Amino acid sequence: MASKPPTQKGGARPNSGPQPAKLDVAATQDPLEFLLSVQNNPLAGIKDRISAAKAAAAIVHGARNVKGKKQERQEAGEAVSGRYEPQEPPKLRAVR
Repeated sequence: MASKPPTQKGGARPNSGPQPAKLDVAATQDPLEFLLSVQNNPLAGIKDRISAAKAAAAIVHGARNVKGKKQERQEAGEAVSGRYEPQEPPKLRAVR
């Protein structure tokens, strides 16, 4: 009786499925230059180009909120000061 060759069952097969696009992006240390090259690359997916444009815009035009929530709360608390500000302790002296 002739034996059958083993067949692959389940699992991923080599080189199957869509292959990732080969992007021609400049290798650079400057993040802005990298983001702009991804944004302007027609081979990149539209979602990648949009997210690169958003990140580049934040770098070029500056982030709106550079303070964190904790720092904002701290500054708001300092602005309210006055009544709730710690008072100077009373001066103690000996009575004769």
